[in-house]
Amino acid sequence: MYRTKIIKNKNTKLVAGFMGLMDLEKKTNFIFRKLIHEIITYSLKNLDYIFFFSPIDREESCKKYKININKTFLFPFGIDYEFWKNEKFNQRKSFILSVGSDSNRDYNTINKLSINENILILSNLKLSYIKNKNIRIINGNYAKNNVSDLEL
Repeated sequence: MYRTKIIKNKNTKLVAGFMGLMDLEKKTNFIFRKLIHEIITYSLKNLDYIFFFSPIDREESCKKYKININKTFLFPFGIDYEFWKNEKFNQRKSFILSVGSDSNRDYNTINKLSINENILILSNLKLSYIKNKNIRIINGNYAKNNVSDLEL
């Protein structure tokens, strides 16, 4: 495999963050997975610090790519509950809200479930295959800003 030498200033620290690193190889053609694994492993060795948004991704990635857990950090992906708190929530009909365009979400499973709750999905993914009458889909994402945080 072609490898380049990393030239780095002693005072410079290389930091990278990942979401879904443990699944990255699965997204490549089977033929190239071994090569991709080697490239990722080699590339991660040159990082001084690595951060993850999920404890499972962190744990599995450390095992898979032989990362020293002491050079990793966890920044849990969370929700600002104070901002999203609605004093009138108990007076309204309940529903499920899903916001996001993560292509790893398995929205197709919704078609297999018997759902009585109203569901609102805000996503820029093509979700025309969802056929449940209780589901409303709004096309949008962070960049389009079709729906503001306040409206949500």
